[in-house]
Amino acid sequence: MAIEGDLADIGVPTMVQMICMERRNLALFVQRHGEEAAVHFDAGQVVHASLGELQGEDAIYRLLTWTDGTFRLTGGSAVPAQTTIRRDWNQLLLEGMRKLDESRRDRGLALTRSALDV
Repeated sequence: MAIEGDLADIGVPTMVQMICMERRNLALFVQRHGEEAAVHFDAGQVVHASLGELQGEDAIYRLLTWTDGTFRLTGGSAVPAQTTIRRDWNQLLLEGMRKLDESRRDRGLALTRSALDV
């Protein structure tokens, strides 16, 4: 099985949630601007992620910020030799979304401060 698409149509958080809820063994590959990320799922749990030099949870948290690019889901022997993530998938997503919200809030505060300094 291979499914390909665009992140404009379905976001990374939604894909991760669907794969995990269906307890699938898959690999998700995402590309944008010359970068590639990989996320591996085993029985619906995220077990490994990489994005450039980042591995594990840090790679997932960075990937959650991507809103453009393309993705490819592949089945079969999707489980990697290494496990870099041991946190339950829903805790992983909640923490990632919390970090994303904080980052957006901090950028908004910085923009507001710079506008006041003008």
